Amino acid sequence: TAIVPVVCGSTPNGAALAKYCQDHDIFVQAIVSPVVPEGLARLRACISAAHTIEDIDYCADVIIEGGRKLGIID
Repeated sequence: TAIVPVVCGSTPNGAALAKYCQDHDIFVQAIVSPVVPEGLARLRACISAAHTIEDIDYCADVIIEGGRKLGIID
């Protein structure tokens, strides 16, 4: 499977966005300090051939919506 990183910034941002996604039925893992340097927290999303275009679109929409609600992106 392909691993798609989504950089979130701080550790609290990464944890909050991962929870938001999980609350909306998207399983992603928050990768935070000390695994990555502080300020480079990210989500790890695993995509496989079993995912449909609709699945991927929904995932992207949830990440964008959560990022906006949490103030991570404009």
